Amino acid sequence: MAKTKFSLNAAPTFTLTVAVPVQGGADAEIQITFRHKQRKEFASFVEKLEGRKQSEVLEEIIAAWDLEDELNKANLLRLTDNYMGASETIIGAYVDEMTRARRGN
Repeated sequence: MAKTKFSLNAAPTFTLTVAVPVQGGADAEIQITFRHKQRKEFASFVEKLEGRKQSEVLEEIIAAWDLEDELNKANLLRLTDNYMGASETIIGAYVDEMTRARRGN
């Protein structure tokens, strides 16, 4: 396994594979490229999560995905309407990845 070269300048995006729950079937994996946020931006983001539409939150943090459907407001709303656990799973994966360096401290 190749080592990742560390830089003090974080990459503007990072990509994760997220297992999205599908009713009546196995989870479906979606490769999502997320937008990185610096500490203050991330803290503000977390503080303002409650009360926001899930599709708006996803629009803020997702830069790209590997679905055939275009990444846009209408399709994010379609995702949240059709797969009720998807947004919580995706947002949770984002928050976990952004805060994972703090684990175990």
